[in-house]
Amino acid sequence: MVVSLATIRQRFATMIDSLSGFDESRNPFDGYGRSPNTVAHKRFMVGIQSVTSRDDDRQRRGIGVMALTEVLVRYAYRIRPKDQIDSFDDGLDSAQTVINAITKRSTPLHDEIQIRFGGMDNELSDSGEWMSITLSFEVLHYLYLT
Repeated sequence: MVVSLATIRQRFATMIDSLSGFDESRNPFDGYGRSPNTVAHKRFMVGIQSVTSRDDDRQRRGIGVMALTEVLVRYAYRIRPKDQIDSFDDGLDSAQTVINAITKRSTPLHDEIQIRFGGMDNELSDSGEWMSITLSFEVLHYLYLT
């Protein structure tokens, strides 16, 4: 079965939105941080970073093309001024919560796709007030060829 890129993005967003305290931003992934209201505690964005076809798979109209899609999840975590180390650790724990939710085999998130955790990057803002967390996942699926 084939799964569209928009469906994959929506499934990730729905899963993360169900986690305590997380809220999906109304801005697209690449708009992160461009306006003050896009950076809020646990406000997340899901984006499709890249899509590549598998070289070892034939591209057939009736079946589609096997693709490896990189999905990125980005969100901000507020660092409390008086408990910076504890806040930083809490931010790392929040990333673990998202990773666990996305990689735990469940429906509909995993229907017709395979998800593998790819990595994590985090960065502290210049003011030290926010930790920006970006998680990457690799998704193996069939993409439409119509």
